[in-house]
Amino acid sequence: MVPSIVFPVICVVAAGIAVTVFRRAAAGSSRMLAMHAAPPIASWGGGFRTRTAGGSGGTARLELFEWGARVRSSGLFGWLGLSWEVRYSELVQARLVTYPIANRGVLLRTDGSAVPLAFTTLCGLDVLDRLAAHGVSVDRSITPLRRADLDNRQ
Repeated sequence: MVPSIVFPVICVVAAGIAVTVFRRAAAGSSRMLAMHAAPPIASWGGGFRTRTAGGSGGTARLELFEWGARVRSSGLFGWLGLSWEVRYSELVQARLVTYPIANRGVLLRTDGSAVPLAFTTLCGLDVLDRLAAHGVSVDRSITPLRRADLDNRQ
């Protein structure tokens, strides 16, 4: 007979391993800039996907500032520690994408300074309009997101 303490110990160890794995995956996609902490000029809730990490709706927030954009983990998933920041001048393209299952969003590609990131939102056209106002090249045609789109070696 297994002592009653074994199952809770296994659960705690498994939870610790899961937290470590998710934090490392998010850290592989994070990029912080030393920008001032002014309030955002626009903000949307949604999800995110990079080549190493992803979260469904409600796990991330896209914020636009005068200097650029930030996607960060939020809500119950704030512990992931994802913070992806990019200046508008580093964004080479933003386009509408779809990906399984029933997700729509905006793919943000950089000049290679940061990994590409897809932000899941139903407000993609609004996001693109705001980015275009800051000089970012946008593509409003909806295309399926491919794994290769999240690779920064293109």
